[in-house]
Formats: sequence, structure tokens, C-alpha cells
Amino acid sequence: MKNRIIGFLVVFLCILEVMLVLASWLMSAIEVEGIRSLLSAEGIRWFFGSFVDGLQTEVLIWILLLSITWGCVRNCGIGHYNHDIRHYGAFRIVLFVVVVYVSFIFYISLPSHAILRSATGGLWSSAFSRAVVPIIAFIFSLASIIYGLITKRFASASTIIAAMGDGIKTIAPYLVLYVFVMQLINSLVYVIN
Repeated sequence: MKNRIIGFLVVFLCILEVMLVLASWLMSAIEVEGIRSLLSAEGIRWFFGSFVDGLQTEVLIWILLLSITWGCVRNCGIGHYNHDIRHYGAFRIVLFVVVVYVSFIFYISLPSHAILRSATGGLWSSAFSRAVVPIIAFIFSLASIIYGLITKRFASASTIIAAMGDGIKTIAPYLVLYVFVMQLINSLVYVIN
């Protein structure tokens, strides 16, 4: 069902892209000010030359990191907590690692002249604000991997990589949708800019 909805949305986005191409050509033909045609030589060069650049956003990296994290969390077994000594010990170790990690992040970001602050001393528009999603993804991934290793849900590095890949596999249809959404947005910005 999910793939059917995403397929419908991709077809709809393709139709919108074609309509945008035709509308930009028509509006530039009647010389509407500020509109550039995607069918002109400049528009075609832009379309092919900036396709990859238009997809490279922080959002794509965040989606990938969070999907890897989701795969680790989902496959580590923390959702199926057993009340035995191994799971209890794993939970305590993970809790300790999380506290140490969060304390370290606070240490390098919260004091007035911390490393992750901007040159003006602010937290926003700084290395910290640009790294919030990776910081969160890393701690959840690390905690899940440690928990999975201690509880034997992850037997080797290959099972950890398989769990990470499972997270990416889960969001793969949404990545396809992302490509079409970003291309439509970038085309619209090109036409009206």
C-alpha cells in the first residue's frame, strides 16, 4: 500500500514537472518578466548541470543518518526487553554511555566559550546547531549497537551493518520521493528566480 501511494505521488510530481516546463516556456514566450524557460538553452543546461547539486541538501544526509539509526534501534532488541541479568546489565551500560556522551556534548557546547559555539558565542548558526541531528543519530546508534552486542542480538560487525542497511531499506521508497520533490522545487526556484 505504501509503495502504491508513493508511486502515485511520483507520477503526480512528474506531471507537475511537465506542467512547469510547459508553463515556463509559454510565459517566457509571452515575455512575462522574471520567468525563465526550462526549454531554453540556458534552462536545459541548468537542468542537466545542476541536477546533482539540487539533491545535495542537509535534509538528505539527515534522512540517511536517521534511517541508519532507526535500523540499529529496531534490530538491537531493546524493544523486546527481558528481565534477565544480561538485558539489565546491557541497559545499565548503555545508560552510562549515554550519560557520558551527553555530558561530553554539553561540555563542548554549553559553556560561553565552548568549541561548538559560533564565533559570536551563540549556539544557533554554529557547529552545534548544524550537528544536532548527527549528534542525536550517533548516540542512538551507539547505544543500540552496544545494547545489541551485549545481549547478543548483534553477533558480529556484519549483523550491525545489516541492521544499518535495514534502516535504509525501510526508507528507500521515501528517498525516491525525495528526488522528485527536490527536483520540482529546484525547477520552480529556477523558473521564478
